[in-house]
Amino acid sequence: MLKKIIYRRKYLLAEFLGTVIYGVVLYFTFTWLAGYSPLYAYFGNLMLMILFFAIEEYSIRMLESESTFKKISERKDRKKVYQSIQDGINNNISFKTILYLFYVFILILSQIIDSNPTLVSENLANFILSNNYSILLLIALDMLIGQVSKERERMKKLSAKLKESFTKNQD
Repeated sequence: MLKKIIYRRKYLLAEFLGTVIYGVVLYFTFTWLAGYSPLYAYFGNLMLMILFFAIEEYSIRMLESESTFKKISERKDRKKVYQSIQDGINNNISFKTILYLFYVFILILSQIIDSNPTLVSENLANFILSNNYSILLLIALDMLIGQVSKERERMKKLSAKLKESFTKNQD
């Protein structure tokens, strides 16, 4: 177990830094927008979630593209590049998982702040207490995305069956 942790340390560090960066971006965006309206701050939170989901999806699609495979195969150090990408894929933690961990952390902190409000600054306390139910937004968004994906897959299968049936009837 310790060997796995040591092997994965750079990936774990990258994921931790990604979580911290997301938290800092969210904090400053949320506090800036909350100055105008709490509703703007909540919509900003939603937009950041969607933005980071889109960035992750774009990265995955870029890795899946034929041009990426072609570029890798043309490189002289393709074995090293392949191994590096493979390690990254095998040790990757999705942004969704990072978000869940982040909001679980927010839930824990919000309970601590409820019991001892002077523990952190007023802005940070307001941010944490305002976001303690954002995990519900995340769950709803995650379920919605999952449902849309299932429906799209179902419609693709239906379309393929219709196409197959149509081509059989044409012959």
